[in-house]
Amino acid sequence: MEIIDVLNQWYELRKGEGVDLEMFGGIFGGRIGEATQQVESFSFADNRLEFRFNPTEQLEIINPQGVTLERCRLVIARADEVRWGWHYYGNPKTDENWCTIQYIVKEDHIDWTVTGKINHSEGPVTQGQMPLGDKPAVVLFWW
Repeated sequence: MEIIDVLNQWYELRKGEGVDLEMFGGIFGGRIGEATQQVESFSFADNRLEFRFNPTEQLEIINPQGVTLERCRLVIARADEVRWGWHYYGNPKTDENWCTIQYIVKEDHIDWTVTGKINHSEGPVTQGQMPLGDKPAVVLFWW
């Protein structure tokens, strides 16, 4: 099945509904159900997959591969880059309250960068590396 066919099938199941987000094995919000995202739309062109969630969250996946729809989850097994953006919860939706997490997959590791108020005392930008591992790049799941 083509990627767009899998995505359309998933969207018909989940539009307007909630999903949890996992990126490289980490659940956004820390725990299942802590930061459920309401599916608004998606687009796929030129190997760039974008999801929009209500009210302002955005997920961008560059060169998604191994896209499958399983029982209660959409899995993107591999990607060259994953970017997640959201307004820091409980604050006005302004540029200074915009946060991002970015993962860039290298040959033997993943570079990650976190920006925005989520860093608290660590400053406006935190960066690091993590092992490549065998976790999917992205999983959008529901129960």
